[in-house]
Amino acid sequence: MLIEEGYRVTQVELFALLCRLADELLFRQISWIKQLPFFCELPIEDYTRLLSATWQELILLASLTIYSPQIFGDLAHITTKYTPTDEELQGFGEDSMEVMERLIYFFRKFHQLKISNEEYACMKAINFLNQDIAGLTNAGQVEQLNKRYWYVCQDLTESKYPHQPKRFPEIMMCLPEIRCIAGKMVNVPLDQLPLLFKAVLHSCKSNASNLSTVSSPGLTTRAAPGNGATPP
Repeated sequence: MLIEEGYRVTQVELFALLCRLADELLFRQISWIKQLPFFCELPIEDYTRLLSATWQELILLASLTIYSPQIFGDLAHITTKYTPTDEELQGFGEDSMEVMERLIYFFRKFHQLKISNEEYACMKAINFLNQDIAGLTNAGQVEQLNKRYWYVCQDLTESKYPHQPKRFPEIMMCLPEIRCIAGKMVNVPLDQLPLLFKAVLHSCKSNASNLSTVSSPGLTTRAAPGNGATPP
């Protein structure tokens, strides 16, 4: 979305932009799944169930880590052009407030940890390979793959950050919280999402400025997402 000087973004326009960003991130997660080294080891039915149950968590995890510069930079700038009405402010419910507070906390937590791309990849795989999801045809194999990435992430953090012995458990403790936030976001009315994201991005803006120099894959915030394969 190209913003002219003085132009005010409406609630409908901001919601449409959020939907396009979610679509693009989801497309990238699907592309990532197809490139997993164990893709041929599980039946397609299990991949479908895993993605259906975790796609919101995968998008949220990506937004808080590898795409933070775009989400909390470019998108935050666009939200400054949106001014909610008094009615929208009064309708901001308790569920939205709780999600807002949790998102702000986790942005600061992830920014403090400075999650590396390798850790992010492990976290995403571990979260995706959730053997507790109902209806899996081979939950045992999903659990084995989950443990494989668990140990990979543990070895990675312990070797790369020997002076941070609590780093690995802190990273793993973030995953159930991510699932909790994703679950609570389902209860947020759609018409409150623009205000929710504006509040979160505004609160995190000062921290986001420190992230602007971090390199990460490009994410479309000005137009409809492209169809090219890009890193997830």
